[in-house]
Amino acid sequence: MNIKKVLIEFCTFSKYGEIMKRISISLIVVCLTLFSCSKKSNQIHIEVVNGITYIHNTEIPSNMNKTVVFKEELTITGRNEEDEIILFQPGIFRVDNKGNIFITDESDQSIKVFDRTGKYQRTIGTRGSGPGEFQIISDMFILPDGKLIVTDNQNIRTIIFNRESEFINSYRWDNRHYYIYLASDTTYTISENIRDEREHLFVKKYDYSGNVQFVYGEFKLANPTKFPVDNMIFYMYPPYSPRSIIVGDSKKDWLFHCINDVYKIEVYDHNGELFRIIDRPYKPVQFTKKDADIYLSRFKKNNPRQKFAKQIVFPKKKTVTNRMIIDDLGNLWVETFEKMEKDDHTFTAYDIFNNDGVYETRVWSSIRPGIFVNGKMYLLGTEEETGLKSLIRYHVQWKENGNE
Repeated sequence: MNIKKVLIEFCTFSKYGEIMKRISISLIVVCLTLFSCSKKSNQIHIEVVNGITYIHNTEIPSNMNKTVVFKEELTITGRNEEDEIILFQPGIFRVDNKGNIFITDESDQSIKVFDRTGKYQRTIGTRGSGPGEFQIISDMFILPDGKLIVTDNQNIRTIIFNRESEFINSYRWDNRHYYIYLASDTTYTISENIRDEREHLFVKKYDYSGNVQFVYGEFKLANPTKFPVDNMIFYMYPPYSPRSIIVGDSKKDWLFHCINDVYKIEVYDHNGELFRIIDRPYKPVQFTKKDADIYLSRFKKNNPRQKFAKQIVFPKKKTVTNRMIIDDLGNLWVETFEKMEKDDHTFTAYDIFNNDGVYETRVWSSIRPGIFVNGKMYLLGTEEETGLKSLIRYHVQWKENGNE
């Protein structure tokens, strides 16, 4: 089973250069005063209001010559040395500082561990409700000291393993926990869903005994459309419903959040205090009939949900993003819905902000970047021949004007 190796290079496209050229020509024919005003409008504007730093970026990134190259260097197909398949349905994956790779297997609710060369090492847990066992793994995180924490949404608990993957402890929750955004050796930050008359999304910091340290606040869940039928209610989520998008930077202990119908990113510090807001001008992508057809095609004929799906009110525009990533250099990647077809590949635009919140560059990718660790990028790919998923590792090179 081979996956074609591809050298993928991202670059900012020439439309920005063309824009700047037109602006320069226009400025020649205006007076000095208008020239000064226009020049100011193209600068990043920073202000502090009530202790919060607002970084107002321009539409054009500050360094259009900065690019990144991903070079494929390893593929893990999930087979052992005897060529036996030991990883059937890979799901969540994490990588420690030594390059060891932890991958959940949804077929038996276990975690398979591979070393940095891709060699299978061991299996953690199995399906069940006993100590160190899982029913439905919702997330996992590797701590700086090598411990592994796993959240199990069916057993309603957090499980902790030592660096040798031995079970240490677990504790149950009062409410549903899903995604781990931040983690240190003493605390971790996680989403928590609470349901009363409606469902609420909170983000909280816990210690490893299950004690809440503080609450970042309540965030936004997508609003479903309700369809009552007899004594039941069907919930349907319209495409591109506004909701909270959250990602964490564990090196800084910062939490990034945006409600994705507005290009405004909030940044919270290690105490859960909002200290920075990042924005930039942005024109959302239009929602088209093709998008509606794709949405409706997900529902099979004679399925009750198909009838309800046809009653959904579609948006006129797509949201700004559905995903944000923090790479190993602390850059924030905002995945947009802007697409471009080139050489039989579909490229997606990613806006990249540096550690200071400055919109530094834009790259276009034909793959979807996953996890960045120590100069490497990892993602799950699908083999063309078999349709099976494999984990792929890439070497990451940042360049400016073609130079590293």
